[in-house]
Amino acid sequence: MKDLNFFEPYVRKNNKDYKEIALYTTLGIIVGLIILFPIINTIRLKSMSKEITVLKTELNSPKLQNKINTLETRKKEIKDLKNHLKDLKIIDEKLSNLNVINDTLLNKITMLTPKNINFKALNINKDSITIQGIADNQNSIGAFQYNLRNDKTFENVYVASINKESNNFNFNITFNIKGVKENDSN
Repeated sequence: MKDLNFFEPYVRKNNKDYKEIALYTTLGIIVGLIILFPIINTIRLKSMSKEITVLKTELNSPKLQNKINTLETRKKEIKDLKNHLKDLKIIDEKLSNLNVINDTLLNKITMLTPKNINFKALNINKDSITIQGIADNQNSIGAFQYNLRNDKTFENVYVASINKESNNFNFNITFNIKGVKENDSN
């Protein structure tokens, strides 16, 4: 005799229904996500568009434009000042190199001058120095010329003129500073 199972149709059907429910639920979730992602992206896009519009409005506001123009003007001024600073540094360096006539040079000339010589005029050019002076005697003028020639700082020392006036001698002496040339453009 055959056993009769009265629950068999219910058991199989129940198991079959569970698989179908799981399948349809999974498909529903996938379809829901496929529909949900474009909706979320559209909402984000609209939100970003609103933010962009607000930022453009703020950027084009006259108050902000004035600040931007002020900053651009200051940036240009800073750039110009930096260029001027570079130029001034170059000029300062060139002047430092050309500044051979200073207190040290004048003190050196004074030290080389005999005691009985007085200067009437001291003319300093870019490359030469001319001294007009008064001396008690010609030997003092010669000693002064000798001192200048033997110094390493001066060259081309010559006495242009000596004139006797009363008890004194008027003289002109011209000399160059070594290392300074007339055509030196640096």
